[in-house]
Amino acid sequence: MRFSHLVLAVAAMGLWSATSAAQVGDANEWFIGTVAFPNLSANPNLQKELRLNEEQKGTISVLQKEATDQGLALAKARFNRKGTPEEPPGDEQRTREKSRNVTIELQNKLTSVLDKDQLRRLGQIQIQNAGAPAFLSPKIQKALGFGDEQKKKAQEIVADMSKSMQLMAANDKGIGAAELRRRTLEIHLQAFERAHGMLNDKQKAEWQLLNGKAFTKPFELGGN
Repeated sequence: MRFSHLVLAVAAMGLWSATSAAQVGDANEWFIGTVAFPNLSANPNLQKELRLNEEQKGTISVLQKEATDQGLALAKARFNRKGTPEEPPGDEQRTREKSRNVTIELQNKLTSVLDKDQLRRLGQIQIQNAGAPAFLSPKIQKALGFGDEQKKKAQEIVADMSKSMQLMAANDKGIGAAELRRRTLEIHLQAFERAHGMLNDKQKAEWQLLNGKAFTKPFELGGN
């Protein structure tokens, strides 16, 4: 499988840290971690939803490009080392940690660019876009009143989702980007339905409050 095919698809969907929703940085007042963090600079509809002014758009475009370039550089370096004598023990985990740190740094910078209403709305949209991994966030688990059984179930669902993603990547025979995206969406939607299905009525009501007003279809926040 070509590097650009996999990495660009993963980066576009915000899935490089798909299992890292529990990793929350200084911006955790607004966000649920690094999973599926929306790309503000590539989505005019999202910019309109947040009511960004021109100065904010310009600043965010620079910040997001820097973060994207850093993330792709980390992924490419990891890809080139994989399976070679230069691949050190624990390389994959360290790369994921560095990738999370890039996104956390971006989130922290955004707290000085966006006002509180914009940050709150962006946080809601991140939850809408995150899918099943959102249920790994301590912030979400606390808000929904998860017990140990639901926490364990959420872990199992996301682990199954990750395995399905890995299997899809391993069996890629040169499928096009559109088909790769379709299959990715299908895997994530199935996982989300499983996770949402374990909520009771009270938790489902609280989940709706955490999401806020629906912005767009889940997992479709790219450049459209």
